[in-house]
Amino acid sequence: MTKVYKFVSVNQDAVLFQLVTLLNVTVFSQLFTTMLEILLSPGSLSWGRGLLCIFSAFVVGLSGVVPLLFLPLDSICSKKDVISLNRWLSYATGSLLGEVFIHLLPESWINSDIDAFQIPGLWILGGLLLFFIIEKLCIHDSTEKEVEGYLNLAANVIDNFTHGVAIAGSYLVSLRLGILTTTCILVHEVPHEMADFVILLRSGFSRWEAAKAQLATASGSTLGAILTLCANASVTGCTTKWILPFTAGGFLYIALVSLLPDILKELSFKESIIHLSLMFFGLTSMAVVSYAMD
Repeated sequence: MTKVYKFVSVNQDAVLFQLVTLLNVTVFSQLFTTMLEILLSPGSLSWGRGLLCIFSAFVVGLSGVVPLLFLPLDSICSKKDVISLNRWLSYATGSLLGEVFIHLLPESWINSDIDAFQIPGLWILGGLLLFFIIEKLCIHDSTEKEVEGYLNLAANVIDNFTHGVAIAGSYLVSLRLGILTTTCILVHEVPHEMADFVILLRSGFSRWEAAKAQLATASGSTLGAILTLCANASVTGCTTKWILPFTAGGFLYIALVSLLPDILKELSFKESIIHLSLMFFGLTSMAVVSYAMD
């Protein structure tokens, strides 16, 4: 069994490359004809605005590789690397909690029906429980750290999908609103993607493996934009009914179950203060961006 896991680890580059190819070639080629029909149909978006919408969604997805320019960590091979990574994990935990409680949940409840306010809560539990079940089924002594990285990638794909839906819905209203929404999401995504990148590094990914995995998740935003254009914005309502709270449940599981326990293992008082400060900084950064967007 150990040999099988080692083989999977060795061939991680090939798997990630196939994933990127699948998402960026197969899926898009199947949707390309439909997208052209929508853009050319009477009453649809102009060619320019439609293509700009898809390009904007793709750029938002590409923000996932921005941390590659700032994070120096590649492999964890020394005590100094471990200390540095744990500090970044503290920031990542705060960022994920801020994403959940300051952005995803308020937007879910504000846009939900008054008579069905409990529905987002059920979807949050659903996302949390599904991630628990997946990790329980996949967990193994030699791959425990890898599982949480793939769980985070899955949640990130869904999160990027909602961004694509929001961008396309805005472009359907006006060009100005579309550009404004894209800018706001980009500003919001940078600290969030920093957290995602650190989680992948902690899960055993190298910098380039993490970058390729983040590029794969970029397909989610483009797919969301294309589907929204094809459905003429009818998909937008689904984002607040279940996609946003479901994603919140996934992020909540990653922050509290996968990341926080390792931070709690720190016994040094000095490092604990640093971890708490970085966690608060992560929360604050998400709050500032969220309120600035409003």
